[in-house]
Order: sequence, then C-alpha cells, then structure tokens
Amino acid sequence: MSTRLDGKGQYLGRTDNPSNLGIANIWTLGFWSRPEDNKEHATIFATGSSNGSNEIRVSSTAIPKETSDLGKSPAELRVLIKDGSGTTIKHYGWPDWFQTETWTHTFLQWDGTDLEAFKGGILTTTGIAALVNATGTMVDSNRSLYYGSAVLGDFATFSGNAGHLGMWDTLLGPLELGSVVSGGFSAELTASFGNYTSQGSLKHYYKPGDNPSNLGEDLAGSLDLNKQRNIDSTNITLEQPSFPLTTAQSLRMEATNEGMVNLDAEFVSVQNSLTLASWFKPAQSGTEGFIYSASTITVGEDVVSLRVSASGQFLAVLSETAGTAKKYEFGSYSIGAWHHVCMTWNGTSLRVYVDGVEDIAPTKTSDDAITLSSPVSRFPICGGFFGAISALGTWHSVGLWQTPLSTAAVSEIGTSGTAGQSWLGGIGNYLQSGDLQHYYVFGEDDTSSSTLGLDYGHFTGGTARDLAPSNVDLSNLVTDVPA
Repeated sequence: MSTRLDGKGQYLGRTDNPSNLGIANIWTLGFWSRPEDNKEHATIFATGSSNGSNEIRVSSTAIPKETSDLGKSPAELRVLIKDGSGTTIKHYGWPDWFQTETWTHTFLQWDGTDLEAFKGGILTTTGIAALVNATGTMVDSNRSLYYGSAVLGDFATFSGNAGHLGMWDTLLGPLELGSVVSGGFSAELTASFGNYTSQGSLKHYYKPGDNPSNLGEDLAGSLDLNKQRNIDSTNITLEQPSFPLTTAQSLRMEATNEGMVNLDAEFVSVQNSLTLASWFKPAQSGTEGFIYSASTITVGEDVVSLRVSASGQFLAVLSETAGTAKKYEFGSYSIGAWHHVCMTWNGTSLRVYVDGVEDIAPTKTSDDAITLSSPVSRFPICGGFFGAISALGTWHSVGLWQTPLSTAAVSEIGTSGTAGQSWLGGIGNYLQSGDLQHYYVFGEDDTSSSTLGLDYGHFTGGTARDLAPSNVDLSNLVTDVPA
C-alpha cells in the first residue's frame, strides 16, 4: 500500500518539533514514488533547519501527462543540498527520471564530496546538469521533515503516490541497492535480506499507508511524520511497485538436439554459493536429459546442472572436476505436468526441491566434497548442445541466483506458479530477488527467434548472458504456462 497526495497542499511532515536526524555528512536516501502529471516543479521530499542549513530537497521538474500515453520525455530529478552554514553546495539535475503513473525507485548518496543518484539501483552518470557544484560540510542539526512538500514551501507539493522511504547514515553498497530495489514493498529494511546488511545504519523508515492510524510512523527511529496536512486513511491506496512479466507462452523442445545456448566466454556471476531453479513440464521419461547446465569448456569442470534422470526423477549435479562431484536424484515427476525444480548450494550442503518442497532423502549417487571456482568461460545451456541430450518437454523460466535461497523462499516461488508474478521482485517470503543473476522467461519477447532467450536477470558484477536458439525457432512457442 501507499499514500496518494493530491498536489494541492497535502503532505506528511514533522514541523512542530525539529529534531536531530542522526545523519550528517555521509548518507543514503532511498524512496519509491509514482507521480501524476504536474505542471510545476514539485517537491517530493525535504529536510532542513529553520535557518536554511543542512537542507536536502528532492524534487521533479514538471511532469506532463503525455509521458504516459504519448511517449514524451520523462521529467528530471532535481536535488539540492546545503551545508551547515546554509550555503547551497550541490544542485544537480538528472534527465529522464520520472514518468506519470509509473513507479520509480530513487537512491541518493552523499559521501561528503560527491552527490550521486541511482535510478532503479543503477548509477546514472550521463546528462547530469550541475546547476551548483561547490564544496561544504553538512552536519547533524535540528531539522524538520517533509514527505511531499518543501521546507520553505517554495515549490508545489507532490502529486502522486508516496511509497516507502529510508534514510541511512552510511553509503549502501551496489549489491545492497539491488536487493532493496528488487525487493519492492516486500523488502523489510529493518532486517537483513539478500545482499542488504545495513539495517543497523537505517535511521528513519517510513511506509505511508501500512498503518492507517499513523500514516507517518517512523519504523526505524522516533521521528514520526505527525503533521498529516489534509490527509487521512482515505488517502491510502493499494498501489505499489510490481515486477510483472506478461508472457502467456513457454518454449517446447521436442528433439534431443534442440537447445538454447550461449557460447561466449563470459562470467556467469556465480561461484561456490548458488541457487538454480526452473519451471519445467516433462514430456518423456526413461532417458536422462538436460534442463539447464552451466560448465566450462573442460568436460566435467565447475558444472552446475539440473536434469531429468532415466528413473523418472530429477537430477542435480555439481562437479568440481569430472571425477569429483555431487549427484543427487530427487523427487519424482509426472509426464505432462508442470513442476518447479530447484537446487541450492552453500559451499557445503546441496539441497533439492520439487514444487517448493525439499526432498530430505535424495539418492546420492555421488557425494564428494567439492569447491566450485569462478571460471570466466562457463557456457549456459538449456536443453541439448555439445553432445548433451535435451530433456524433452516445455520450459517456462530458469533462474540462477548467486546465493542459496532460503527454504521459505523456495516454497514461495515453487508453489505460486507465475500468474502475474516474476522472480525479479520480492514475493512474500521470497526476499532474495536482488541475487537473481540470470533469468530466462522463454516467450516473454517473441519479436524473433533471437529474442527468445533474453536474460532478464540483475547480473551484478557480470554481464547478461542471452541464450541463442539451436534448432529452435518461434514455432517452438506454446500457449501453456504454470498456474
């Protein structure tokens, strides 16, 4: 849920009792917002002292309605900060930031010297307008807080949905930014999850709309936004960020030489800690075949693989070398039924799941102690290639994470199907979406055969690993998805 502000003077604030924020010359500010069209500059968030010092003002330029229906350029993000003497030391503008009726996550970071902005967790470095670029030092002081308005009221109030907002007295790292953004409103910033570990530095945290009796409750500190100008619980809406994938298609591979492959010698972004999962619908039993595999050019080295076994079970394979491996047969599958199959590895223990439920007694045909390295030349493959025989059936999606998902997270994504959901954002107990490095949703883009295997993952520290068709084309798409 979020709180809608009308742009006509509505805001959440703390004005009658200015207080120290516990934030001085190093900070991170992050917030979700969904603006409506506005003909003026509008202030989204502001804090500062009564004498104009230590101010942080975040605003947008005018947002025409046409950005939602005629494709006109989105509005700019504008940020102004002042030092302890009230001197403006930075006033920057970032282009193409806000669009009407579209959720955007904004992170701002000040390290005492440089002011940086991140849209959707990604640092923006081009097109920046430096209206003021001076030096100075911010200090902690008694400051008022406004969500939806400016300290001095010299800009229009914000029109749109005000979402979750957090303030830290440290700089969050790039991996943390990704976890927070991809977690959406399911992310709980007062606890660690995914790569996010800075909950101890979170000074103030607002989730307008979650508590109807206190819209401006501070969930990390004691500075409630207790001035709720012209708003009440009727301003609460169900609007919140989502990460939908729209496909109603999947990819059927009916021959053992059909596959989706990437033969570039590039990093796959996982090492000795990972999760591999897929929605797969088997069409044949009695023969071992590959659902997904990533390995080096050296046969059997640093292999991460999910397969169907000849005995009617699934097979998880992790191998350090051709002769040193873990091979677990687990669960069972039904021909013509969708199954969510998953393996997690924490460097010591291999755990396996079918349809969100862990198989605690898999058949361990090999159980050597192994350590996976981080080769630069893993080749991801769905189905058959390089002499590997494809499992026969239908693939909807495959995900590869750089950490082991929790049992609760596997259960969440392994039992909910894919109706209206994707693994790019948080879903209930699934809060490790920021670790999703590679993500294939076959049929999401059916522009041509070459777009069937686009990588939708976050690939932090690596690169997208799009898969190209091998003996596969658009005729392999079917209107059949997990539900």
